[in-house]
Amino acid sequence: GVNRINFRDPAVQRGGFGRSIGHLVLLIALVWLLGFMCFVAAIPLAVRDTTTKTDAIVVLTGGGDRLAEAFRLLEAGMAPRLLITGVAQGVTLAQVIDGLGTNRDTAPGPDLQACCITLGYEAGNTVGNAAESAAWVAANNVR
Repeated sequence: GVNRINFRDPAVQRGGFGRSIGHLVLLIALVWLLGFMCFVAAIPLAVRDTTTKTDAIVVLTGGGDRLAEAFRLLEAGMAPRLLITGVAQGVTLAQVIDGLGTNRDTAPGPDLQACCITLGYEAGNTVGNAAESAAWVAANNVR
């Protein structure tokens, strides 16, 4: 037949530079995806060391569970101070605690709140969180 495709016909076999680039892009994407899957698989599901203390705790706003866990760690004495970065201008610690909803009971007592919790108002995004945290770490001689 006339309607049959002959894959050996050079007109049907499209090669060239564009096809090679396409294959290279697909290969790079596949390698990246495999690397990402290996990275995700290597993340531990549970904390391995629950007893080592640290110099400070830094927590980003945006999730009640994050703040609640930071308060639990501070209350347990895992660090002597806590920075909450990315707090909106004018928001007080009492308002942050009220925002925890059902996790309000994780807030440390008034003594720890007064001495050991710093609210960071400078950060407006992820880069700002990093800069604010770095400045606070340096100012507080955190190692």
